[in-house]
Amino acid sequence: MSEHRLSDTQLFGVPKPFDFEAVSAWLPRLALSQGSALSDVAEFLGLNLGSDVDRHVIGAKLAHVRKICSLPNSAFAVSEQIMESLDLIRPVGDQFMARRGSRRPRFRFCICCLSEMKTPHFPIHWRFIAWRRCPLHDCLLEDACPHCGTPIVLPTCIQKSTSGRAGYSGLDRCLSCTKRLST
Repeated sequence: MSEHRLSDTQLFGVPKPFDFEAVSAWLPRLALSQGSALSDVAEFLGLNLGSDVDRHVIGAKLAHVRKICSLPNSAFAVSEQIMESLDLIRPVGDQFMARRGSRRPRFRFCICCLSEMKTPHFPIHWRFIAWRRCPLHDCLLEDACPHCGTPIVLPTCIQKSTSGRAGYSGLDRCLSCTKRLST
């Protein structure tokens, strides 16, 4: 698939965010829908991928993303409310979120939930360090790919990943080894 650079034109085919979806998990889906690299999409939206996107895309930044992407004001409402609540207990609030290194959002995941999703996505609560069990399936959340052990760190450019280069476009595949995360 060839990539194109985004311009100041309107975006088309923007994927609708799911109610509990994390911004960091939605961005790779957005980039893929636009046929653009994640870095180009982030630049177009004025986002810094070097920071914890979920923690910083709230308030005016989130309103800007909603406007540019023609999303309703309810898009990412749950994620925003959680992140704003964590801001109220700074600096302790940052300690509740899983990260790779000091800033990149890291996720746990439920194999059953991921396999049941029509469009695989990662809810914001899968980032919480204390969130270890899936209340729907009463199972432990996975901490990394069950096949290669690579942690799930988002946002990551699907197109440029091993999985994307192999022709897979969903978040239900490990972006490193290409195997299904739900098996």
